[in-house]
Amino acid sequence: MSRGTVVDILKLRDSFIKYQQLCNDEKEMKSDKWYALLDKTGWPYHILCAIGTANTVIRFLTNGNSVLVCSQLGSDRTPLVVGLALILIDPYYRTMEGFRVLIEREFLSFGHQFRTRLRNAPKGQTNIPNEKVYIPIFFMFLDGVYQIMAQAPLAFEFNLRYLKKIAVHASSLKFGTFLCDNEKEREMLGVQENTISLWSYLEQYNKREKYLNMFYNKENAKGCLFIVPIAVRSYIWTAFYSRWTPSKVTHFKEYPKEM
Repeated sequence: MSRGTVVDILKLRDSFIKYQQLCNDEKEMKSDKWYALLDKTGWPYHILCAIGTANTVIRFLTNGNSVLVCSQLGSDRTPLVVGLALILIDPYYRTMEGFRVLIEREFLSFGHQFRTRLRNAPKGQTNIPNEKVYIPIFFMFLDGVYQIMAQAPLAFEFNLRYLKKIAVHASSLKFGTFLCDNEKEREMLGVQENTISLWSYLEQYNKREKYLNMFYNKENAKGCLFIVPIAVRSYIWTAFYSRWTPSKVTHFKEYPKEM
């Protein structure tokens, strides 16, 4: 039995907010101390822990052992770790179809509370979740995927545009995909019948092509991925975190946008 070190979800909210603020502070972004300030938020460390735990899962599985992943609530850290582990071990989940299936199964069907965790409540609604329960687990998962893509850019069928679209629309309320806290709520409110699915939008014939990784090779993408967790401090997902900043600085390393 091995106990993995996974993020304390209660600390995530403050870390994420501070990290995002730094990624949109042009003055600090040009400072030599910017990396140190980012580290101080704790967000890179949380990502490191999540990927490190997923690596531990992979190590046990590849050695022929069974693995049980569980957490206190079950719908936050469990899909986070399992999702990252599946990305690493199975090339199917690195395709557009597989990635959609992973999110639908491990997060949506498993009961990750998108409405509560991302405060996805339509404007004017009175019962908006308390900001204290705002815990961006899903953004943490997507950032983890970004870090894996940065170290294995040829192993993914989809590109960064696709990943960013999912991240942005996870809380945009423009699509029904990430509304409500569970399947029962979505069924009761008729979400499927009354809203547009993000997946349908992204996979339209005239849009799908721009979300494909031009360097992806299915044959070369086979097999399990082994990445270095500590390297997450080297790659900053500015396309997502700094999307409100008009000018970008380039003194830090960023995963190529076109891949």
